[in-house]
Amino acid sequence: MTEKNTAQSPQFSLGIPGLITKVAVVPHFGEKGNDSHSSQSLNDLSLRGFRVSGRLAISNEIKGTNININFDERSGDSLLTLSGGAAKFRSTIFDGDITLFTNSENRISAVQIDCNAKSITEAHSTFNKVVTPILDHLSYIGKIPLQIVQVTVIDQIHKISSTELITPYYLTTTLNHGTVKIVPMLEPVYALYRESRNAQSPFYKFLCLYKILEGLLKTLRSKIYKEAKCKNVNLPPMLSKVPIINDIPEDQKKYIGRSITFFFDDYLTKQFRDIVAHFMLTDGSVLNINEIDAIQRYWGVIYLTELCCQEVINHFEQCIGIFELASKTPEQ
Repeated sequence: MTEKNTAQSPQFSLGIPGLITKVAVVPHFGEKGNDSHSSQSLNDLSLRGFRVSGRLAISNEIKGTNININFDERSGDSLLTLSGGAAKFRSTIFDGDITLFTNSENRISAVQIDCNAKSITEAHSTFNKVVTPILDHLSYIGKIPLQIVQVTVIDQIHKISSTELITPYYLTTTLNHGTVKIVPMLEPVYALYRESRNAQSPFYKFLCLYKILEGLLKTLRSKIYKEAKCKNVNLPPMLSKVPIINDIPEDQKKYIGRSITFFFDDYLTKQFRDIVAHFMLTDGSVLNINEIDAIQRYWGVIYLTELCCQEVINHFEQCIGIFELASKTPEQ
């Protein structure tokens, strides 16, 4: 078991709820205000030992702003039972032990490896390459879900602890009394939005959000404007732009302020949808959803895609409101 280390984070400092976040704890040595040693430790690229642990859960139950970075390996849960407590396994693709921990109910609660790497990111990548194929196969054999909700990497030399998890929702939304107006035309859109918020996979999140934009921009747009023209109803033009936000990947910045339709066609479709929607691309490559680069790339596009969805949904809510108002008779 590892020594417990808890981080208390102010609201929003962990990141955007529902998206992936990473928190690192770096020991500080030397004079106050002098972070040179901490910076050197974080940027050290020498080969050294790391311990990587993944906590399993039946659902992503992390709430609030208290994050157990060095979590108790027996605090997790799954639908897979292992008799005899913790056990060590070997793999044909890894020269080392793979330790499975169990909780008080003898269900697998965490998986851990020790490996050599040059950085926290490389150690995490090794963990994914070694552990996820095993969990994938066990999921298939057992016909059960197996979900890792948190991965902690410990630098054994510099004593740096880094954890990665989906940012928990630590705020609630207040619902006012009254009548909820359901717009039948947008029911599939709201359903996909909720599905994206409930999803834990960045690939599935992206597909839900992509389908919202595809439906609104490619199908509903022409339908509602054509019907409005036939009934002589003036609707505002579709002028939604990609919103201005900070801290996005460099290749997304050139789309800020440009048409969401162009962003959808030129970037989301060509670089993300076509890859995740096909098992094999024309060049023969296959998307491996266990690879850390692919995971991070899809997490990196979700926030801006969701904001674009909100912009387009707002536009069509406005259009439908105008259309309904114009359709009413004077007696109504």
